[in-house]
Amino acid sequence: MNKLPELHVGMRNIKTALSILICLLLYQFVPGNVSYACIAALIAMQSTLEESLEQGRNRIVGTVIGGIFGAAFASLNIASNMPLLRIFSISIGVTILILVCNLIGKRGAIVMGCVTYLVIVLATQQENFWIYALQRVVDNTIGILVAVAVNLTIRPPKPPEEDFGDEAEEAHKTDP
Repeated sequence: MNKLPELHVGMRNIKTALSILICLLLYQFVPGNVSYACIAALIAMQSTLEESLEQGRNRIVGTVIGGIFGAAFASLNIASNMPLLRIFSISIGVTILILVCNLIGKRGAIVMGCVTYLVIVLATQQENFWIYALQRVVDNTIGILVAVAVNLTIRPPKPPEEDFGDEAEEAHKTDP
């Protein structure tokens, strides 16, 4: 007889759901796109605070770089009446964005930079690409800040134990 897997809701699961709940509630009062904030919170919620901060930094840097590239590219309106040339231009933009991220040592920001770039250049009927890019940065930053705050507040990581040297370790081993 097959045994059903044990159902277990872990702390990361709870903190992720709480982060998304906070974003959903916050965006009842804050203008913007709640989906980007929720996605950012989902991605930023990691097992440790350090991993959340690193993921958040990469996401913000990537969003800023991708937003700048996307808004600049979209503003140029390259080959808008020549679809095939536009397709190749967008692809070249991705190549340049990846190159720039590598050159500045931000490999962890590449995927988010490309996602943001593509969201902007493939968007239809945007009034102002620069405002749209700024909104993506703000929405992502809000989601990241919520996830990091939840990760820090609920069962925050324990500080590393101090190293007292070999003598303390030996004394600890002999203690009853």
